[in-house]
Amino acid sequence: MKLENKVTTLLSGWNAAEEIPGLDNEGLALDLQEQAKQKSLPIKILSIFGGLISSASFVGFLFMVGFFENRSLYLPYSALFLGLAILISLKFKHILLDTICVSCLCVSYILLLFSFEEMRLSGLWSSLLIFILSTLILWIMRNNILTFILTLIICVSFFFFWKELGDFTLAQFFPPLLGILLCGAYLQEGKIIAWRNHWSNRYHAIRSALSFSYLGGLLYFTTTEQAEFMHPLNWVVSLLYMGLIGFVLARVLQILKLENKTLVIAIYLLTFASLAPTIFYPAIAGSLFLILLSFMVNYRTGFVLGLASLIYAVSRFYYDLDYSLLTKSIMLMASGGLFLILYFINRQKAPAHEKN
Repeated sequence: MKLENKVTTLLSGWNAAEEIPGLDNEGLALDLQEQAKQKSLPIKILSIFGGLISSASFVGFLFMVGFFENRSLYLPYSALFLGLAILISLKFKHILLDTICVSCLCVSYILLLFSFEEMRLSGLWSSLLIFILSTLILWIMRNNILTFILTLIICVSFFFFWKELGDFTLAQFFPPLLGILLCGAYLQEGKIIAWRNHWSNRYHAIRSALSFSYLGGLLYFTTTEQAEFMHPLNWVVSLLYMGLIGFVLARVLQILKLENKTLVIAIYLLTFASLAPTIFYPAIAGSLFLILLSFMVNYRTGFVLGLASLIYAVSRFYYDLDYSLLTKSIMLMASGGLFLILYFINRQKAPAHEKN
């Protein structure tokens, strides 16, 4: 509300002084109204977790009382709860009703999975049907929280469809492809928001869901149970991430306005030199890519998620190495030294940038 009052006062002053060409006052007012309607991030997280917990408890209660002993009712009740979620989402806007929408949607998908299991559908067809259904519902929904959940479901179902369709190793290319999609969305963020349509209003929810899906894909392949540490395809995936890092790093250096070519070359060399030993562990390069991408567009949530993922990936990397503890400690100290060098290089540039 304080931000809205400040912007309104500023616009009034501009209009009183002179007519500014190209200034869309009506559009700015609509943007302020839309931002005022958005809930804060903690409330959204509580709504999602509250919906998940309540839906799980509700389904458990129904099974405990024997409500679903007739398994042929799985699919009809799934459609019923899905219809309730869509109806409430389109007709009402309230934080309590948002939680109810999340609960209905989760119950619907749980019953849908049970019905697929009862029909003995393969994982390939189940993931494909869920992907198609979620995509269709996403076109209808207007709720940001449900948009976030549906986008997550779309990404997860598409990943398992890809995993079931071909060899498991090909699924390792899902996170970098999702990273390319994220990069394109981040670079075109201004144009997407300027569309002023259904998708531009839901852009932030979709962006957050894509970031979480990307991070989930990275963490999925950091466990030795899911992917071999020295798998031949790992270096290919790492090279894809390094290419993305080089592209984003160039944009970041442009934003920082670094004109010293020697300094720019040193940053590139130190960045890729620190990533070279981890070429068979793509989660590290993937986490660094998310950090740089989020920094470029000032997306704090993605930056924090990428930083947490990087710390976890580095710890797992050194844990999985078949070296002595002394060798691991030396390598860890060397990696830390490289990051400190990058930090001090950036700090050396800061005073000159602040003077401008």
